[in-house]
Amino acid sequence: MKLNAIQFLEYKIEMIGDRDADSVLLAGCKSLEILKANYWLSGSTLLGIHRDGKQLSYGMSVEIGIRGDKCALLLIDFMQGAGFKFAKSIDRNGIQMQMVFVHAKTGIIFDVLFFHKSMGYLYHMGEYGTVKKKIFELGSIDFQGRSYPIPGDVDAYLS
Repeated sequence: MKLNAIQFLEYKIEMIGDRDADSVLLAGCKSLEILKANYWLSGSTLLGIHRDGKQLSYGMSVEIGIRGDKCALLLIDFMQGAGFKFAKSIDRNGIQMQMVFVHAKTGIIFDVLFFHKSMGYLYHMGEYGTVKKKIFELGSIDFQGRSYPIPGDVDAYLS
């Protein structure tokens, strides 16, 4: 299975630092909610908010997981309307695996990882290998005055 990556925009991968990642998270998630995407906080975004009650300043992006890729093409338009630039698309044999957006004002990366169901697991196959997670129910976490979807067992998901 061949990985196909197309970069549309040059961008820098750097730590979030003191840039406003919370507004980036909010803007991106509002777009996902309009599309009724089955999404959740993932990676360092999930770790920081769950463990520390804030996003990690040393994180490299705002990370989101999505089940399936039905909203992928529409997502580009909605994200651009919310102040993001479409930077990169990664697929495997025509199945969307990842979309990278860059927030125009902050330069923060909004990384959308698409997970696909197979034999009781969710898989994401990307540039850095394959991620395999047991299918899970979603829970939620309150952050900055709103509720965000997260895996029901965060510790198991992050391990």
